Amino acid sequence: MKNAQRKALAGFTLIELLVVIAIISILAGILTPVLQRARQSAWKAACLSNLKQIGISFQAYAIENNNMLPPEIQNRPDLINKDEDDEDDDGDPPDPPDPPDDEEEEVFYPPSLPEALAEYIQNNQIFECKADDYERVVEPFETNPKIKAMEGMNLFECAGSSYEYNPMIMMHYRRTLEREKKQDPIRLGEKFYFNSITPEKFAVVYDYEPFHGKPVKTDDSSDSDKAPSDTGRNFLYLDWHAAGGALGAN
Repeated sequence: MKNAQRKALAGFTLIELLVVIAIISILAGILTPVLQRARQSAWKAACLSNLKQIGISFQAYAIENNNMLPPEIQNRPDLINKDEDDEDDDGDPPDPPDPPDDEEEEVFYPPSLPEALAEYIQNNQIFECKADDYERVVEPFETNPKIKAMEGMNLFECAGSSYEYNPMIMMHYRRTLEREKKQDPIRLGEKFYFNSITPEKFAVVYDYEPFHGKPVKTDDSSDSDKAPSDTGRNFLYLDWHAAGGALGAN
């Protein structure tokens, strides 16, 4: 009799069990957004660390290249549809190349950012933003088998880097070549002749997309000559400091 009473007292009633479940559900609802924000903050901090390390590799590159930045970078090598080393669409080996033609110019593909800095980095993981949620969509015209296999990959997986090298740097080289018919390299600490952006406000590398939050237009966003100014991105500036938010934020 006493044992039966003890078992009855030790058990939970259905109402008590439902109350416990309800409390756990409420706590989970409260904690989930907090944990999500903590994870996003950790990803953002890791991304800034990546950019600082990339900045160090840029400085090492500049020391060995007359204080210059890389003149050409292929930000999206995964968009190059054809490669002579790939098989034909029908799966057969590629046809033998045609005899060389002196008048035919060889197609030049610039190196990707990791390739351009390969001598100055020890781990390619610095080019991966943990918040990189991009999903590669393979278009019907992209027949290269390697590209077809990229369906659903993020930028780091398909392009080798979650970051974009500022196209304005490449524009600078091309414009000076057209204007002066000679190379007018971008040297560290210089202003740019066509917009006079100071180094601490000129982004060299930044998140390819706003991985760290929804883009928000600011007062500076209307100036299209200053590279992306959406929040949600982290930036590496020409004075080699890294910061998040809008372009020019310190």
